[in-house]
Amino acid sequence: MSFSFKSEVVLAKTTNIGPSDAWCDTINRAAPGDEIVLGPGSYTTPCWITARGLAGFPILVRSQSKEPSQQAVFAYPGSTANVLELRNAAHLVLRAFYFAPTQEGVDAVRIWKGNDIVIENNLFQGIGGISVSANTYDGARITIRDNTFRNLKATGLYFGCHNGVDCHATDLVIERNLIDGVTPINQREIGYGLEIKLNSYGSVKDNTIYRTKGPGIMTYGSNRGDPASVVEGNYIEGSLTEGGIVVGGGLAIIRNNVLVGNHYGGISVQNYGSRNLQQNVWIVHNTVCNNKDSGINLQGWNAESNNVLAFNAILPSSGTPALRPAAPPGVVVGNVNCSLSSPCFGNTTLPPYDLWPVSTGPLIDAAGIGTQPWRPLDDFMGTLRNGAADVGAFERASLSVDHRIGGGNPRPPRISVDHTPPLASTGLQLQ
Repeated sequence: MSFSFKSEVVLAKTTNIGPSDAWCDTINRAAPGDEIVLGPGSYTTPCWITARGLAGFPILVRSQSKEPSQQAVFAYPGSTANVLELRNAAHLVLRAFYFAPTQEGVDAVRIWKGNDIVIENNLFQGIGGISVSANTYDGARITIRDNTFRNLKATGLYFGCHNGVDCHATDLVIERNLIDGVTPINQREIGYGLEIKLNSYGSVKDNTIYRTKGPGIMTYGSNRGDPASVVEGNYIEGSLTEGGIVVGGGLAIIRNNVLVGNHYGGISVQNYGSRNLQQNVWIVHNTVCNNKDSGINLQGWNAESNNVLAFNAILPSSGTPALRPAAPPGVVVGNVNCSLSSPCFGNTTLPPYDLWPVSTGPLIDAAGIGTQPWRPLDDFMGTLRNGAADVGAFERASLSVDHRIGGGNPRPPRISVDHTPPLASTGLQLQ
């Protein structure tokens, strides 16, 4: 097969290889547009990948099929390298592999340096290091989608450098992944589902996260004017020590998320490291149910910070506040404490939960109509918010689809196209 690229012709080919072949060398010899198919079996040696495709002509490295019997299995037993290390790779797709358990500190995919990387439809099981990390050099346009991560022994996904200076991961897309269980081997480790460090940013959308030790999702914000990280449509349940979503700083948009049974609030806003980055944080139309400590807790906000807390539906655990503090500064409007009203939801007791607004409850149409830039156009399910909007993540609609959530299952898929405006049109700017 051939493609024209500017004045050149790109000749693409498909190569089939197996565990006994020089599979790593074959990947690194691939040309733009090539497809490398790894046959079933165990691949027990690590690999440094330097392959570079071109825009529009990525190099695709995949299993024969995502069916377990047809998958290539990366089963590196050692401790002196990571399983796959991407060293200045670009325009590369890794698809439909099984990453078997690794030893403590051994990452499954470590992106030392790379751009335009897609990691999709893989299974990561019992990884002893980070499942996917990009925290050494700069990385741009990294997409992690439709993967499953189970019984991890360290943080699942880690992007950017902690100090926000040494490296940055930008224009990330993290979507439709399932993370189920993060229990660090080293008890001193926090054990995030995923984290986006200072001065890194991206879109974190429609993921499902269960039973992490630390936060399900944490974004640290920016001190240099980066675009907002957008965290939307995620279902997060059962963080053992922290909030479901932790916001260490802005710019950040937290909308249409559902958070159930997390230890330190459904959403926890923290002035991390006393960096004073709690500015331009929008927390809108989330559903927060039965979390310990509080529904939503806020730290470091002031009236001049362009922060918004609006139209969240909060059912706090018994004896805990819906909001802490009870009257935070900023634009605070239309949040509903469901413990003070008639029932808000159908089933909050046993999974799968029914957190659609009850038809006669206090959430229906309670968000009204408005043109504020922080109002989402749709809801957790992808339903348009036409007319007066309901409070919380769900817009009640006459649909036959199953909207129940929890119980170890992935969040239900969206039932319509994405109506959300791109970051450039959200209106969120530094003040």
